[in-house]
Amino acid sequence: VTKDTSSPSGNVVLNGSQATMAKFAFKAAGEDLKVENLTFGYTGTSSMAAKLRAGAIFADGVQIGSQQDIVPAGTQFNLGSSLVIPAGKTVVVEVRADVFNNGTGGAFLAGDTFKINLVGGSSNVYQRQSLGYIANTAVSANELTVASGSLSLSKYSAYANQTVTVPQTA
Repeated sequence: VTKDTSSPSGNVVLNGSQATMAKFAFKAAGEDLKVENLTFGYTGTSSMAAKLRAGAIFADGVQIGSQQDIVPAGTQFNLGSSLVIPAGKTVVVEVRADVFNNGTGGAFLAGDTFKINLVGGSSNVYQRQSLGYIANTAVSANELTVASGSLSLSKYSAYANQTVTVPQTA
């Protein structure tokens, strides 16, 4: 397991929905591997005692497993048989979540930084030919910064005022 070269870095939007947080490349050498569960957490600035809401795991763009909040210490995603890595192939596993606190404790603030961590597993990867279990390695993604913006609106002065009449009903 390695951090994928397309893993995002830079800013994520405060209160953004299903933002891509990390991408990891899983490669099987020699035999097919079935990943039964993966645990993802995050590390960040001290003001972040929050949960990342509605975390979801995607394999090559398709969601696998159920959505769960991601906590700093790690949240285990049970995948069953939905992630099989064929021998010699690379599968990109993506982590998406809402940048919104879904719990008690701190809140995400503009300027906070964090990175998603794939926590090392424990007999969570099944070798389909040799019929044994191995564990995934721990890998950290790129650091992300929570950012917010502002929006100002004004009327275009060259556009005349309009009047609308509500139609009458019988």
